[in-house]
Amino acid sequence: MKNKIIKNLVVWLEPLLIIETFELFFMICNETTKQTDIRTIYIFMEFFVLYLFYLLLHLIFKKNYIAVSIFSISLFIFSIINQVVIYYTQSPIFFSDLLFIFSSSELVNIVGDTLFTALGTFLLQIVYYLAVTIFFILLAFNVKSTLDNKVIRYPSICAIVLFIVFLFNPTKGFRNYMVNNIYHMNKRVDYSTFIENIDYIGSRGILVGMYANYLENRIYKPDDYNDKEIEDALNNVNELDDNTFGKPNIIVVFAESFWNIDDVYDIKFDKKVAENYNNLKDKGIYFEMISPSYGGVSANVEFEFLTGANLMYFGKGFIPYMQLYTNSKYKNNPSIIQELKNNDYYTKIITYTEKTLFSCGRFYKFLDVDHTEYNYPIDKKYQKGDNVSDEYVFDKIIEEFENKEKGKKEFYMTLTMQGHMPYTKDKYDNYDIKLVESNYDSKVNEQLEAYAQGIYDMDKQIKRLYDYIQEYDEPTIIVFYGDHLPYLKYISQGKYFNTDDKLLNIYRKYNTESLILANFDIKEDNYKYLGPDLLGTYILNRMDIDISKYYKWLYKTIDILPSSNLYISSDKDGNVYNTNTLNDDMYDIYKLRRNVQYKYFIK
Repeated sequence: MKNKIIKNLVVWLEPLLIIETFELFFMICNETTKQTDIRTIYIFMEFFVLYLFYLLLHLIFKKNYIAVSIFSISLFIFSIINQVVIYYTQSPIFFSDLLFIFSSSELVNIVGDTLFTALGTFLLQIVYYLAVTIFFILLAFNVKSTLDNKVIRYPSICAIVLFIVFLFNPTKGFRNYMVNNIYHMNKRVDYSTFIENIDYIGSRGILVGMYANYLENRIYKPDDYNDKEIEDALNNVNELDDNTFGKPNIIVVFAESFWNIDDVYDIKFDKKVAENYNNLKDKGIYFEMISPSYGGVSANVEFEFLTGANLMYFGKGFIPYMQLYTNSKYKNNPSIIQELKNNDYYTKIITYTEKTLFSCGRFYKFLDVDHTEYNYPIDKKYQKGDNVSDEYVFDKIIEEFENKEKGKKEFYMTLTMQGHMPYTKDKYDNYDIKLVESNYDSKVNEQLEAYAQGIYDMDKQIKRLYDYIQEYDEPTIIVFYGDHLPYLKYISQGKYFNTDDKLLNIYRKYNTESLILANFDIKEDNYKYLGPDLLGTYILNRMDIDISKYYKWLYKTIDILPSSNLYISSDKDGNVYNTNTLNDDMYDIYKLRRNVQYKYFIK
């Protein structure tokens, strides 16, 4: 009798020990601790849902040792993948990351040999966790138990499945209650303390953070949505008389991880890294931008530019290419591609990734781009640093316009890749840039030099393309912008990103830039702050073409809310605010844009 009680205790308590080991592995790897002031509800949620998952396995397979084996191995594999994601992005995994399974081969190629370096950083923890996992599996085999009672099994399986279905298809009321009263997302003012932050996950539970993110990304009709209000706003827009751009060719350079590192005052290089770029600011129109992304997910920046929509109305980790553009109803959504095609432009997008990455191939089809190219993999002779060289990318731009039909207006967008991570010492064979002042260790300095070399190479190509269009015989503009800051793990802990001003610290992590250059006089105006969502809008409205009321209205919001993301916003004067605490006219525009976006992109 005593042995039976002990056996039953082991069978039913072992999953709790497995779950705790899973949590401890995360905390040890990331040097986090469970905070004593965290409410018990988070820990209860974490253990309850994971235990339900184990119980479901036990009910389905009947034998506890099969359930324990599947459960513990699943958590082990998930933990390793999660740590790799953290190594590269400083953010834990989300449910939406499962969408990348179809691009896994390209992601492995992007990270290259550094994948083994990533695994090496927590190799001892992996060995420990593996040993514990094997112990739990052996223990289950030694204390076998079988659930054969169909009267208990079948109803229990149905109940758990229905509960899981509800969790992942919540009602609007349940979702709003959890988001506002359990996770307190409506009070978020600092991204570094919320669900994508490692300390937050460590103190509450990995699954809790993942589910919070999932709930935030659930899309429901806004409570104050009103079709008439939207129509009135869009119809009440005056025509512009400032069409000084005319009808030029448009070259868009979507520069991977381009960021003006010369601005960082706690490091110094032996020469200016982006000297040409900074000099060209006086010859064009320059904007400070707030990117929707930090350290990755370039597709979200591209989405904002091409559609005028803003990611601040979705949660962290939401990728519209993969989660919105899944059926043909999105074919007629607003985009600058459609606006230009309606004005007899030929549109072309060149990328140096596979069409499966971010499902961009499907997205471009919905936009009805005239021609797309996915030059991947690229011949090694055109590579620099394991990716296509910026020089080759700009060669292709010039080749395109050398052979373009005269008089035919063209929109040509290209996405660069040389500046993509990883940033390791062996990224380049030769370096033109040397770090001469730094408080970081040698490994960090190697990262900085590898990153800076990419910026230095891109800088030369910007000047080269600008010089080329000055001799080109058709009106042409260059739209150059960086998608997001690079993920340089340790520099984010430096002085530049850690001032006494918390708002400034957040702003700097999302602050990229754009520059519009032309081979004709372009009138500069007073706008200095403009997000990628309004950059395309700005260009369309400055051109002498017919555009939709959606883009005409969107242009009118630039005066009030020119640059925003989920966490931080700026006004036209560059004053910075938490997006969750906007007020007055900024808040009114924020709400109206949310409803307009729902109408055109969700409804």
